[in-house]
Amino acid sequence: MIQDLPRIASALSRAVLWGALWDACRDARLPAERYVDLVLRSVLPEASLAAVSNALGQAATAIDSYAPVPVRAGLHDTWQSGVRDLLYAAPAGSDHQLSLARSFAGAAEPGWAADLLAGWLAGEQIPEGLLIDTDFRWSVVANLARLGRLDEADIEAELARDSSITGAEQAAGARAARPDPRAKADAWRLAVEEDSIPNGTQGWICLRFWQRGQDDLLEPYIDRYFAAAEDISAGRGVWATKGTALRKNVLRNLFPWPADQEDFLERLDRWLAGAEINSSTRRVILERRDDTVRALACQRAAATQETVAGRG
Repeated sequence: MIQDLPRIASALSRAVLWGALWDACRDARLPAERYVDLVLRSVLPEASLAAVSNALGQAATAIDSYAPVPVRAGLHDTWQSGVRDLLYAAPAGSDHQLSLARSFAGAAEPGWAADLLAGWLAGEQIPEGLLIDTDFRWSVVANLARLGRLDEADIEAELARDSSITGAEQAAGARAARPDPRAKADAWRLAVEEDSIPNGTQGWICLRFWQRGQDDLLEPYIDRYFAAAEDISAGRGVWATKGTALRKNVLRNLFPWPADQEDFLERLDRWLAGAEINSSTRRVILERRDDTVRALACQRAAATQETVAGRG
């Protein structure tokens, strides 16, 4: 049935099967590698754009959260190459093409994929029919910033192209994504320690701050997150007046997500055991802790299956 998914005529039946397969992946019954392979084989013929967008985003989550750490580099290579191939095979100017282009930008790793993204920004090697509009351009900018391919001056130049409120928000998020100690310190200060930026800007900083491949740079911010959560709970400093949305942005979207989640979970549980935080703060953090526990369960199950397969 899984391999026949693209040939199922009923859109409702396909939607149900897509949902069941994702639930199986999240519940550690379908390894991330198999889910990624399924998505690469099935999204191009899928007629529903919603199903395509959801599956692409879920596959990226499966790689970064549910795949065992030792296999992620190889799986990222498979994913970025596979999405690139689908992108160039998609009908020119189609919604599928744009969805795949967005997915490719998020999948890009240093090397040829980053070079291709940089070319798009310069107007080179753009797939036929793909419109690099303002919204998509910011997505490319944010991912190039994540990869260290754009500096502050480059982001300022992009902001000059789009000086709207949305542009300012996206520029702040791109700065926060950069693998640079100064950029991270500035982003943290603006999002957590000051009350000088609009809610939307703070939200994008929080969303873009924690990036894969930046664990060494971001390690000190694990303890800083714990301290910020205590300040939010107690209403200390700027948190005496900051609103609920800003608090949730920090608690939910700045929640640490390092590659080694086993070690992080131990640190989190030690802190939670002694932390004096109110019920609303603890509830948000426990929800995010559940995400970590789920990810670890998937990683362990996949690693066990690989071990058994290797012995066989």
